[in-house]
Amino acid sequence: MFPLNEQRILRILKIYFDYIRSNEAVFERILQSMFDSDDISTEDIEAFKDVIKNDKIKYALSYTNVTAEFPTLVCLMDLEQQSEKSIGDFLGSNDVDGDGYEESDAIGYLGYGIYSINVFTKQIFLTRLLSMFVKMILEHYFVTSDHKDANFYELDVQLDRFAPDAEYFPANVFHVHIIVRFRYLENFNTFYSLIKTIDVSACFGKFTINESGILP
Repeated sequence: MFPLNEQRILRILKIYFDYIRSNEAVFERILQSMFDSDDISTEDIEAFKDVIKNDKIKYALSYTNVTAEFPTLVCLMDLEQQSEKSIGDFLGSNDVDGDGYEESDAIGYLGYGIYSINVFTKQIFLTRLLSMFVKMILEHYFVTSDHKDANFYELDVQLDRFAPDAEYFPANVFHVHIIVRFRYLENFNTFYSLIKTIDVSACFGKFTINESGILP
């Protein structure tokens, strides 16, 4: 699988927010456990509830999709770097959870990615609350999911800055910049099997892609 991690991150966030919206009792318990009534006003909590319950969050892969009307989560790739370590080298005879993989002959690499999530709203406190929930969601997903399927290893989430608003953002919009770093598996067995018989012409001869790689 060739992961498109910025899309994966947005999908994870949406699934969580959809679940919270459809389970009001769970939502209330989360709010009660996270916030002290002395620290956050009823008005701020109600504004946050309104955003979640009425499904006002928008998800985008570009700043051009940011609107001044709705809260928007924008996820961008900052860096994707392929490790020298192959999947087989990484998994070896034991996976990260200690479940005991057989020796892996999967084709692919351990990747490293850095992604930016920007939380935009028109209210300063709402921006802060949403950014806290984004951090909590990603950390919960990492802790509770099956890493072999989730492709999230060594997750690190950092709320980088409460950013002043750049010229290319809509007026009166506040945002928090979140940095997400994690390792993931880039597995291309299926894709490789589909193309391995293709003949490739090179400047110094004809080559065939086979199971052993590209050979003359």
